[in-house]
Amino acid sequence: MSNQVMDNYRSAVAMVTAPDAFLELTTIEHGGQTLKAYKHAPGSMRDLWMLGQGYADQEYIVYGDERWTFAEAGQLVANFATWLQSQGIGSGDRVAIALRNYPEWIFAYWG
Repeated sequence: MSNQVMDNYRSAVAMVTAPDAFLELTTIEHGGQTLKAYKHAPGSMRDLWMLGQGYADQEYIVYGDERWTFAEAGQLVANFATWLQSQGIGSGDRVAIALRNYPEWIFAYWG
């Protein structure tokens, strides 16, 4: 890449990760290591999922002619989570997802 392209890239990264920016970077200690992390990142995967629920009627996934809104996806995720619980799967259990790269994989992942 040219120096100009790299300079533009570095400038853009510095702007979006600067103090008070949405993607502000900070350092954290994790597992005995100092790591860079997004200061305003959701605290958990559940928190991340819940952010999307504020867009209930908007499209979340488009696959060919099929479309799911955030609300529809949320219902499928809740249904799958309920089914997992009915099978004795609980918090902390490990579950393999053996699906092709289809929207159903996403619903299973969040479930």
